[in-house]
Amino acid sequence: MRIGGQTVTMRQGALSVREMETRDRNWTASGMLVADGVRVGSGGVIPAPSRWVTQFSADHTTIGADLQIDLPMYEGIITARVEQSLRTPYGMLHGTIGPVKFDGAERRLSRLTKAVGSSSDLLDGTISATADVSWNEADGSPSSGIRVTSATAQVTAENLSGYYHDYGLRGLSTSMVLRAEGTESIMVTQPAPFFMEAIQSGVDVTNIRTSYQGRWNLSESLPIVEVKEFRCEMFGGTITSPGLVVDLASPSSTTTFSLRNLDLAKILSVEQQRGLQGTGTLNGTLPVTMTPRGLVVDNGVIEAQPPGGVIRHLSMGDSSKALSESDPHFHLVGQALNNFHYKVLRVGVKYGDTGMLDLSARLEGRNPDLTQTPPIHFNLTVQEHIPTLLKSLRLVEDIQGAIERKYRR
Repeated sequence: MRIGGQTVTMRQGALSVREMETRDRNWTASGMLVADGVRVGSGGVIPAPSRWVTQFSADHTTIGADLQIDLPMYEGIITARVEQSLRTPYGMLHGTIGPVKFDGAERRLSRLTKAVGSSSDLLDGTISATADVSWNEADGSPSSGIRVTSATAQVTAENLSGYYHDYGLRGLSTSMVLRAEGTESIMVTQPAPFFMEAIQSGVDVTNIRTSYQGRWNLSESLPIVEVKEFRCEMFGGTITSPGLVVDLASPSSTTTFSLRNLDLAKILSVEQQRGLQGTGTLNGTLPVTMTPRGLVVDNGVIEAQPPGGVIRHLSMGDSSKALSESDPHFHLVGQALNNFHYKVLRVGVKYGDTGMLDLSARLEGRNPDLTQTPPIHFNLTVQEHIPTLLKSLRLVEDIQGAIERKYRR
């Protein structure tokens, strides 16, 4: 059969009528319809095959039905109550989805629907939803047809974990209320809270908190999302933003992130440079533009909090040692960086949508062990391709994780 533009097929069905009675023009009936092996469409968005059980009762004024949909691993994944007047076009539906629980083995999103693809999956947590829909005559006259008069839904996710491409997601929780305005648009009616315990990308971003609203004009291809009061933790400090409005169909949107109390030692550990150590607390601001190709940062600034800190570069390779012996200026720099106490550390930040990070740093201070050496000012630039760096860090984490799992076994 065809329902809502989709082809619905079933392997077998059984209709049983338990009671039927007529008296003049009045009648009553009740029964059950069972359909096995139901498939909707061919794209795999709706899980298949499923078993649909509908118990109904009706009379000459109204028909009511209770629907339950079962999947092999999820009994009663969808339930609904439908009532339809037989004298007017008025009808209503109350439905529930779930709770759907994932366990990382048989119960995972990729086994429930093929729509997620091989690069994404949900492995843990719970999803549930409820929906209420009513319909009636379009403008009060039977000839005008039927339209949806109200439709609301609440979707709740609790402690979801999984992965998206190369990024691990852990502890995602949110709850949003959606309302349809006729058949033209859908909106999130109030700011919806969002929390994620961690995004694991090679550099962990933890305790992500924000709220969001959205509106989707169904005549447009993409929705508009407003993010408010963003906050997360990274490198021992916090990153915040007042929020931004993201029109997914527009070229770009901008916001400013504030960095507070970042630990220099944790930042330097990401660089994986042997012998490079440092102490200090960093603050800064990063103006960010989100483009269709990625993030862009221009004129970002990060500065060390007074009184500064210490940077030590304790190891020198054979080539550096030879250069130090032949160049007295390089030798002086090497000595200074053995125990460099800085008072000023200021970094300019630029990041392009190609993934290239450009840092221009200024360091002012001295090595207190070199009593005859005046204060030294360093100006240096650093370039790093961040996607490549994160990929290498994830590789190290994967190797370490595999070794730990094998050791535990």
